[in-house]
Amino acid sequence: MFDEGSSDKFWSIRVDGLTHTVHYGRVGTAGQVKTKEFATEEAATAAAQKLLEAKLNKGYRDTGAVPAVPAPVTPAASAPAARKTPPVPPSAAAIAPAPTAPAPTAPAPTAPPPTASRPTAPMPAAAAPLSAHPAGEGRPPLDLAPHEWSLATWRPLPAASTDPPHPFDPADLLERVQAQSIKTDFGDWYWRASPIRTPMTPEEGAYWLRLTQRMSYGTSVAARHTDVVARDGDLSPAQALKLARDAWLPEGEAMAPLVALLGADQVLGLIMSRPGDLSRHHGWVQLYSGVRAHLLPHLTEADRDRLREWTRDILEKERTHPEGMYTNAIALGTGLGGLEDLLDHAITGWSAHWAETYHGVRAPAFGARSAADLEELTERWKFLYVSERDVAGWLAHTELRRLDRLVLSAMRQTSRDAAGITVGAMAARLHAPEAAPAFLELMTGSRAASLARAWLDEHPAAVARGLTPLVLGGGRAGDAAGDELRRLARGPGRFLLEELEAELDAADAARLRERVLDAARPAAPELAQAPAWLDEAVAGTKAAPLPTWLDVGTLPSLLVDGGSLGPQHLPAVLRILRDAGAAAAGLRARLDPAAAEDFAWALYGEWIAAATPAKDRWALQAIGFLGGDASAVRLASLIRVWPGESQHKRAVAGLDVLRTIGSDVALMQLSGIARKLKFKGLQARAVEAMTEIAADLGIGTEELEDRIVPDCGLDESGRRTFDFGPRQFEFVLGTGMKPMVRDDAGKLRAALPKPGARDDTALATAAVADWKLLRRTVADVAAVQAVRLEQAMVAGRRWSAGDFDALLARHPLQRHLIRPLIMGAFDGPDLTATFRLADEGDLADAGDEPVILPDDARVGIVHPLLLDDAARQAWGQVLADYMLVPPFPQLDRVVRDVEPEELTARDLARFAGLAVAPTTIVRVLEKAGWARGAVADGGLFHLHTRFFAATDTTVVVEYEDGIHTGYIPDSGEQRLTHVYAFVDRPATWNPDYGLHDWTAEPGPDRWHDVHPVVRSEALADLLTLTEVARG
Repeated sequence: MFDEGSSDKFWSIRVDGLTHTVHYGRVGTAGQVKTKEFATEEAATAAAQKLLEAKLNKGYRDTGAVPAVPAPVTPAASAPAARKTPPVPPSAAAIAPAPTAPAPTAPAPTAPPPTASRPTAPMPAAAAPLSAHPAGEGRPPLDLAPHEWSLATWRPLPAASTDPPHPFDPADLLERVQAQSIKTDFGDWYWRASPIRTPMTPEEGAYWLRLTQRMSYGTSVAARHTDVVARDGDLSPAQALKLARDAWLPEGEAMAPLVALLGADQVLGLIMSRPGDLSRHHGWVQLYSGVRAHLLPHLTEADRDRLREWTRDILEKERTHPEGMYTNAIALGTGLGGLEDLLDHAITGWSAHWAETYHGVRAPAFGARSAADLEELTERWKFLYVSERDVAGWLAHTELRRLDRLVLSAMRQTSRDAAGITVGAMAARLHAPEAAPAFLELMTGSRAASLARAWLDEHPAAVARGLTPLVLGGGRAGDAAGDELRRLARGPGRFLLEELEAELDAADAARLRERVLDAARPAAPELAQAPAWLDEAVAGTKAAPLPTWLDVGTLPSLLVDGGSLGPQHLPAVLRILRDAGAAAAGLRARLDPAAAEDFAWALYGEWIAAATPAKDRWALQAIGFLGGDASAVRLASLIRVWPGESQHKRAVAGLDVLRTIGSDVALMQLSGIARKLKFKGLQARAVEAMTEIAADLGIGTEELEDRIVPDCGLDESGRRTFDFGPRQFEFVLGTGMKPMVRDDAGKLRAALPKPGARDDTALATAAVADWKLLRRTVADVAAVQAVRLEQAMVAGRRWSAGDFDALLARHPLQRHLIRPLIMGAFDGPDLTATFRLADEGDLADAGDEPVILPDDARVGIVHPLLLDDAARQAWGQVLADYMLVPPFPQLDRVVRDVEPEELTARDLARFAGLAVAPTTIVRVLEKAGWARGAVADGGLFHLHTRFFAATDTTVVVEYEDGIHTGYIPDSGEQRLTHVYAFVDRPATWNPDYGLHDWTAEPGPDRWHDVHPVVRSEALADLLTLTEVARG
């Protein structure tokens, strides 16, 4: 303790292995905590002893009772697996090696009373590192500076630093500026992180205010620095204030050099002498956002109260204009505290446009009374936190609980510089296992992937503990986490996973070993020499060095007959993949499929971490050459979200990868994207790809989609066995296409059991992997094919008898979907017989009598309007007797018809004038199978069409104004103008242009000439559109 009149100080130090932690501050405050790392424990102890002696020589005395460090950060609710030995929080103990359990500490000193009637909370302090190794992890889980903690204004103010200012060092300043500034081509300054370091000398304060003014075009940072350092002459208070207002520094940071230059009392006087400034916007707001961090700690409590009441008077005058209440007064009031009633009035008065348009409104939002209040405001106004101050303020409120908002903020940035600011700010402050999933997602989806990759590399212990729960949980996140942990397990960090394995229960430990530790090791010894086929294949490729971003040692081995291909052979494989020729296409047949897929995804991960250089896109294409069905399913899930992450080009390249994989599962995934995707540009490319594939085969896209339904390894009768060695499980498809298994005793199970001690490990592991892929594929098949079959019924699609037998009745999965459906044999438009597919695979009518299809029969799904009442009742009884549930409404389908007076009309006038949002038109009609009309001048389309093949009928819905292909939500409300139909039109008519096509003469057909099925289905869609439009 050090006695200094009315303001006593405390100071303590503790050694923890390679680090020592200093806790210091004024008595009655939470104080500050600083940690420093050393190369050896001896060096840490010697440095601590030296500091202790210096404090004793200065007059500090040992009181025997030292203040405790504030409470550690509260872990997130979804924390990783717990350690057997909890981490040790730093405490103010004597210099000694860290104990293995937390040392008892004295109660914290009493803090001064809050300055306003609001709850307060201590600033969380640093917790001990999770692991003493490797370097880079001996940091607090959440490392915020004291002034950053205070951005959560319900926490106490930090004490002003008592350290002497850093000496004015022009060389050091230039180094900081060049390290943190981004680009100043147009005279503006942009920063990766704040270059400001406090405390500073007045000379340095003047330097920053002068340096960061707008520069002339073409001026270099070094030239500006030299000019500023050479300047003489003092700045008047008015000049300093103007420079601070106009300084291009991170939000609030200009207040620090202003206070250093003029002193806190003079800055306070300047503020209170210029009340008119508090009603201004722009740079003033940026300046006053720094009051809490850089001015208030240097003021007395009386001065703070005086400034608070002065600000209250101004806010009271402004409260009658809440839309204009985002001013300096708001920024100042936020930092002062105690003005929540007026701040609430301002915030609730914001419009959505105001909140979304002005970045600075997040500063007053940080004045929320609690973390929960800030989270509510954030969800209401859809705030993103992108700057260094934003990130620090969000963390000061939410700690480790809501990293998802920061991930979203980074992912929404479309430039690498902008994303780098957000991710860099996160990386500098987050060192906890809870952050590992966030950085993994940032590595795979943001434009600052290299920064996220660096964080993952520097935090192996956090990665091990933070990602293991994801691997154990499975899913898309589990796939990515598994790739990262296997990468860790192939390197020197493997021991961290082995330590963690020992802490898990038996089941989780077994899964971690199976999915990570064993999977990371070659399944066979590495070959001494490359196979002859590999030497021959690489001889035909271009010799060129591999990209500098690729470390072959991080990639898994590849299995071939007789051994594995390790680091000495992998460069040859990579050259073949980069060449992307015939040799690459033949690799899959030479390699173990599972190992090849792991290799492809590991290579892709390294490319992502290197910021996806375009010239090395072959690393993504390698998935096409090496991947199989599992890769197709995994890649398709990524393709669907990439456009929303500003990765449209990558998504388009992903479609080509699916084509290269070429399996039924891969093409089914491509078909699914073509049928339904909210990103219409990518969906159109998928449609083009399907059309091209069909054209190459000489068939239509519908016929192609029939032929690419995967069989999932099932035999013709839909059976498959999963072999565990001593016991087997038979695949069963339950109600609603739900995959199940039947064990040897005949018991149905929803999933395979966990392998037991008596099971064959290799067989059981392979069986479980196959089961997971089958279950996921069946779900995709059921969702896509149910829609296709319903649309086939509505449109009146027909199959030949041979195609029906091969593609539907005998297909291992399709047969399950059509079994509850009533099928029909057609002679032209006439229904000649009805039947269903029986369990044994034969055909039966409503009386369970066998049906034999003529070779020239055309088969379709029967629409209920084609059946009379007696037939519908008979078939309904059959389905009830056999407990068959169709995948969509068939016999009980609601049927509709036009009004009698509309039968002679050509246009359904009742829909004219209906106002519908453009997004509703697109969503409702396209979900039902309608297609957009041709895109006219200006990128607008004005109609939707639906074709009914059985009756050669096209129904058209037109609307005025038109919908813009690239800006659907902004296209404005549309009013329907026409609803009409053409029957048997000549091939020269293009329905995409509706009535504007001259070949459409003599005009639409009368509705009594339109088939009842067409009338019913078109009306159903239009009535749904009407219902949705009217709410």
